[in-house]
Amino acid sequence: AAYLYGLRYVALSNEASANESTVAGSTVNHQYSKSFKFEEDFHQYEETYIGSGVLYFSLLRPWSEYQIAAYFSRLEQYHPVFKSCNVGSKQDIWCACGLLSVRRTGVLPVPVPPSPFGSSVGL
Repeated sequence: AAYLYGLRYVALSNEASANESTVAGSTVNHQYSKSFKFEEDFHQYEETYIGSGVLYFSLLRPWSEYQIAAYFSRLEQYHPVFKSCNVGSKQDIWCACGLLSVRRTGVLPVPVPPSPFGSSVGL
């Protein structure tokens, strides 16, 4: 799609832990498409078979979840509209579970911002 729209970059938000194993006793991550290995493999495939020059990468790859949470905690203007979970994103509703995850890191105060869309999911 990026190529069709004349775009050169596809930027994602996969953090460093997306490379960690999720299958006990192995190096397998159940979400391969979020791993750095996938980024490398996709780049190789794109360069070899497609050649569009579109680059696929994650800006947050070097950061841990804690580092992302610490940075995001300072961006208060985005807290009321933050969407993180699959339920909230797929249904286009506000969901507190992402902020609850950030709060568990200890970098965000306990109160949950009111939802601009009515009731919250995941509380």
